[in-house]
Amino acid sequence: MGTMNNLDVERVIYNIIVVICFLFVANLFMYNVNEIYQTPSGSISLKDNWSFSREGETVYSGPSNTVILMDDREKFPSGLYSLTNDFLYFGDYQDPVLVIPAMEGNGVRIFINDRTLAVYGDMERGRSSRWNTSHVVRIPEEILQRGRNRIRLDVLSLYKLGIHSTPYITDIRSHGYKLFALQFFSNYSILLIIGNIIALGFILILMGVRIGREGLSKTFLGIGLFVLAAYMLDYQYIELLPVDYVLFKKIIVSFSFISPVFVLAGINIHMKNKIDIPGIISMALFGGAALYILTCPPDSIQHEIRYGRVNWVYAFILLDSIWLYLSQWEKKTNLVMLAGLTFTGVIMVHDIGAYHSFGESILFFHYGVNFFIISLTLTVVGDSLNFYSALKEERKKVELAMRKTMIDALTGAFNRRVLQNIENLYCEYFSLLLIDLDHFKNINDNYGHFCGDRILKEVVQVCLQLIRDEDYCIRLGGDEFVIFLPHCREEGALVIADELKTRINDIVINNDRERVSFSCSIGVSEHEGQSISEALKVADKALYRAKITRDSISL
Repeated sequence: MGTMNNLDVERVIYNIIVVICFLFVANLFMYNVNEIYQTPSGSISLKDNWSFSREGETVYSGPSNTVILMDDREKFPSGLYSLTNDFLYFGDYQDPVLVIPAMEGNGVRIFINDRTLAVYGDMERGRSSRWNTSHVVRIPEEILQRGRNRIRLDVLSLYKLGIHSTPYITDIRSHGYKLFALQFFSNYSILLIIGNIIALGFILILMGVRIGREGLSKTFLGIGLFVLAAYMLDYQYIELLPVDYVLFKKIIVSFSFISPVFVLAGINIHMKNKIDIPGIISMALFGGAALYILTCPPDSIQHEIRYGRVNWVYAFILLDSIWLYLSQWEKKTNLVMLAGLTFTGVIMVHDIGAYHSFGESILFFHYGVNFFIISLTLTVVGDSLNFYSALKEERKKVELAMRKTMIDALTGAFNRRVLQNIENLYCEYFSLLLIDLDHFKNINDNYGHFCGDRILKEVVQVCLQLIRDEDYCIRLGGDEFVIFLPHCREEGALVIADELKTRINDIVINNDRERVSFSCSIGVSEHEGQSISEALKVADKALYRAKITRDSISL
C-alpha cells in the first residue's frame, strides 16, 4: 500500500476544511431562513385555535402549523375551505399588517371581521401557483377593533390544505426589515436564482456550440440548467396559469427529474469522457421518474402521491457525484463539487425529517438542488477555464518562439520569414513601401560595420515610430526594408513615405568625432487582390526608378 505524500496530505486537509465550512454554512443558512419565518417579538401570534371547515362541516381544529394531507390522501376532498381564528387586539400598532409566511392553497381570500382585506390566486378554477409565497397585508385602522377580532381565510385547495408557518399580526414600523427579508426570500429570490441559472446555462451552451464535439458536456449542462430554471417556476407566485394547475404541476415537476438527466450526462462526459454504469443507472432512474409523473392521471391528488413515491431518486445524483468526486478527488476544482455535496446533503437530511414530521419547518430542497447543480456546473466551468488558461499560456510560448524566428536579431524588425504569415492574411487592399539606403556600402567601407549597424537600427526605430500597430516593418536583407501597410491606399502611403524619407534624412550618427548622415530611396505601390510576392516585384520596379536619382520617392 502506497504512502501519502505531502501534496496528498495538503489536499485531504483542504477537503476536510471545505466539508466543515459548508456544514456550517448549510446549518447557518437554514437557521437564518427559519428565523425569518418565525413570529417576531411583540406580535400577535395566530398559531392556536384554528378551525378548518368545508361546506359548514369542521374538518380540523388545532394549531396552524399543520398541513392536512389525511392518512389516505386519495380521500382528500378538493374545494373551498374556510379557516377561522379569533384573536385579541388592544390597539397597540401604528401601522398593523397581517403576515402569512407560507400556506397551501391555489387561491385565498382574506377577511378580518368579515371585511375583505385581499385576494390572491385564482379563486374560480385554481389556476394559480402560490403555495410557496408569503403575503404581507396592510390592515386599515377602521377594520381592527379593540378586543376580540376574527380572521377568516377562504382557501380554494385542489390537493393540499394548511398553514406551514404561523401567521401573525404585527406593526410594520417595528419589523419592516424582517418583513422585507421574508418577502424577498420567499417571493423574489426565486427570480434571481432563475435569472442566474439561465445566464449560466446560456454561457455553457454558447461554449459548447463554439467548441463543437469537445464541448458536448457543456451543452448538456447548459440544457440541464435551462430545464432547472423552468422547474423553479413552481416556487414562484403565478397568479393565473395559462393551463390547468394539475397539467402545470405535471410538466414543471417532471422538469425537476429531467434536469438531472442532462446534468449527469454533462458531468460524466466532462470528468470521464463517457457515461459510466453508475451514471447510466442514475440517468435511467431520473428519466423513469419524469415519465412516471408525466403519465399521471389528470388528478392533483394522484400527482402528489406519485411525486412522494419517486422523489427519493434525487439521492442518486448525490451518490453518482460522490462516485465521480472520489475518482478525481485530487483536482482542486472538485472542491466546488464537494461543497455542493456537503451543503445539499445537510439540507436533504433536514428536509426528510421535516417532511415526515409535518411540523412547522421550512423545506429547503429546491435551494439544495439548485446549489448542488450549480456547484457541478461551476466545477466544469473551473476545469474549462484552467484548461483554456493553460492552452493560452502554451500558445503564447509557441507564438513567442515563432516570433523569435521571424525577428531580425540586429534591428528588431521582422525578417523575411514573416512574409509567409502576411501572405495568409486576408486584406482587401494594401500598400508597400520598399526602402533602400543610398550609398550604404560606402558608409560601411568608410566608417566600419559598427557604424552601419547603428544606422540600420536607427532606420528601424524611425519606421516603427511612424507606422501603425497593424503595419509591418520588415528587413529584407542588407540595407533594404519593406513596410507593409494593410488597408492603406496609395495617397496615404505617399504621405507616410514622404515623412519617412524626411526623418531618415535627418538621422545623424556620431562616429569617432565624425557626423555621418545619409539618404534613402523609396518605391511605393498599391495592390488589390495580389499576393505579397507579386506586390514586391511591382514595388521593386518603383524602387529601381527612385534609385536612379537617389533620395527620392517613385510610384
